[in-house]
Amino acid sequence: MHEAAHLAIAELYPCTALEVHAVSIADAGPFAGGLIADAPDLMGRRELRSLIAVLLAGFEAEWHFSGEPAFEHATTDLRQAYVLTAALADHARSPVESLWREIQTRVRIMLLRHWSAVEHLAVELVRETVVDGDRARAIVRGCVPREVRYCDGLRLPPPLPRRAPTRGLPPPPPGIVRAVVASDSGARMR
Repeated sequence: MHEAAHLAIAELYPCTALEVHAVSIADAGPFAGGLIADAPDLMGRRELRSLIAVLLAGFEAEWHFSGEPAFEHATTDLRQAYVLTAALADHARSPVESLWREIQTRVRIMLLRHWSAVEHLAVELVRETVVDGDRARAIVRGCVPREVRYCDGLRLPPPLPRRAPTRGLPPPPPGIVRAVVASDSGARMR
């Protein structure tokens, strides 16, 4: 679910700065679990928001699937997301936690609304281990009608038929992530 959610959110949010070549659940080798993707060193605010959403997607999907947060399975993603959120918050002069929760809420809503896309891609990943980026995007697109995509990545999607979760969002990652310095991220604002 974790890796499938990364790609689903990259497609739904969308993250135009991220060029995804493949998604993998392989245990080792050059295509060990993750998105095989390229991202530029320089990104604007919109691209950073999208990339943060992609990084948070795996954690949110695991939480939805298992019913509890699993920080240990997403340490690298959460650390990277926090560093990028801190850089974006500093530039926007807003609190890191506020921006974190805003993006996290959007990711959670999109995943809940389009959970079938995550499931279909996860099934294909279990079957194939590595799925080409074009094939993975086609699977997601096949589960999500074009008219409900959230192209700007800034607006919240329409409300869910039942009340969306407002409580129970996890706090930003554990203390070790807070110790990471934003300048270590390599991400710079345009």
